[in-house]
Amino acid sequence: FTFDRNKETLAPIPSSEPTLELRRLLFEKNIQLQSEPYASSSAMFFKLQDGPEIIVSLEKDLALQVDSLQIILSRLTIEGKRVTKIDFRYDAPIITF
Repeated sequence: FTFDRNKETLAPIPSSEPTLELRRLLFEKNIQLQSEPYASSSAMFFKLQDGPEIIVSLEKDLALQVDSLQIILSRLTIEGKRVTKIDFRYDAPIITF
């Protein structure tokens, strides 16, 4: 992970409802995690298997964010672009190459 741990206190998320929901949603879309999710007060951070770092907002619908993630990943795979980070905390996802 490359996010700055000095800016926010991050901690591994215990098996909590948002974590379980996120894991279920990713599993249903066949999106595999590489790292355990970490959380701040308003977001979860994790890395995909052979893929980018992902930041999802805990203040938005997780299902919609995972749906968007699946669409973004499929389009970028078709275009052959290598993404390093996708951040869903803002009005529109921020994609870093």
